[in-house]
Amino acid sequence: MATINIENFDDELYEALRKRAETRGTSFGAVLTELVKQHIPTESELAARHAYFERLSKIHAKPVPEGVKFKSTEDMLHEDRDR
Repeated sequence: MATINIENFDDELYEALRKRAETRGTSFGAVLTELVKQHIPTESELAARHAYFERLSKIHAKPVPEGVKFKSTEDMLHEDRDR
């Protein structure tokens, strides 16, 4: 596992992270790691997202069968309210 040393880290941000760690009863490193995991995708995460969007694109590209009509959003809302 890698070790990170950050120079010139903003003091106010450091305090916010420290307080978050204290509030959650965990370490500063655990809080920082969780935030990075939430916001920086790994190569495998990007590949999974790409595959997902490829599948969505294929579904979206399929033509609607002839004769199929979709109700408007407004009509569906009215039906739902009438239940």
